[in-house]
Amino acid sequence: MILAKCIAKKKSKPHKQSLLLLSENEADTNIKTNLFMAILFLVFEVIILLLFLWAMILKKMGQYEFFSMIFFLSIIMIAFVYTWKKGISK
Repeated sequence: MILAKCIAKKKSKPHKQSLLLLSENEADTNIKTNLFMAILFLVFEVIILLLFLWAMILKKMGQYEFFSMIFFLSIIMIAFVYTWKKGISK
């Protein structure tokens, strides 16, 4: 019981970050940008995993698999350049 009351008192204090926000629009923009960056991070993590697996079987695959992976990488690079030009990563 005593431990539960101590934890409840600590949770009721406002966070410093919530006190520093200036407006709701700024908070929405920060949330959208952070969410986009998190999704982008996860997508690139999956891409790194696929590239690692692709590199392991590079000698065994044929031309079709090679060019399909090059096509996949070109689409990923176009998306990366788009996000870079858009300024989302800043």
